[in-house]
Amino acid sequence: MEPTVLVERRDGGILLIGINRPEAGNRLDPPTYVALGQALYKLEHDDELRVGVLYATGPDFCPALDLAAYGAAAQTGTFPAATPRTDILDPLDMAPPRRSKPLVVAVQGQTKRVGHELFLAADVRVAASDTVFAQDEALLGLYPGGGATVRLVREIGHGNAMRLMLTGEAWSVEEAQRSPPTPTRSWRALQSSWPQTCAWRPATRSSRKTRRCWGYTPAVAPPCGWWARSVTATPCGSC
Repeated sequence: MEPTVLVERRDGGILLIGINRPEAGNRLDPPTYVALGQALYKLEHDDELRVGVLYATGPDFCPALDLAAYGAAAQTGTFPAATPRTDILDPLDMAPPRRSKPLVVAVQGQTKRVGHELFLAADVRVAASDTVFAQDEALLGLYPGGGATVRLVREIGHGNAMRLMLTGEAWSVEEAQRSPPTPTRSWRALQSSWPQTCAWRPATRSSRKTRRCWGYTPAVAPPCGWWARSVTATPCGSC
């Protein structure tokens, strides 16, 4: 049986981290969430690794948590763990210890709820043209507790964020491009540009700068001067 999180080291200090539950639509269950945290811990503490790339197998990135699996784990007392783990980093980057190395996320298909919050938590975000975003927990009487109430407000403003979270309205890549720009590239297209995408110099969160070139050329090429928030990058040299 394949693991639910694929971890692969590539040349150049790149760590690929793949969500791999296509039979469940890539919904996150507790073991998968923990495995993501362990992969990010590996990225953070391996001095030879410089950047992580988070992706998912199958047609969808991640539409939600696996609520049935979380409910079963809560009933049996296996999640959350009685003793906090020390070998993981929070995949949503909300609780210390925090990630300091850059993380690229490449999404496709249904990218909703916790999937969208993973997208917001990354440093560089790439979306295929078929991506559908939503932060629609309110439709189930739930609360978006993975950072969207802070990060989405910061990205697109209070009014826009409240409209999307309170109505549960979905939005496309084309609509996302009109708020924060989201390069429309597929996961396969991203692979060909890893040398440019990942030619970064890791830095601690406290020393990060904000004005840097993206370091790769999306389908709609951005002029040099676009702002990659919270990323320390070495300019690609072609701008």
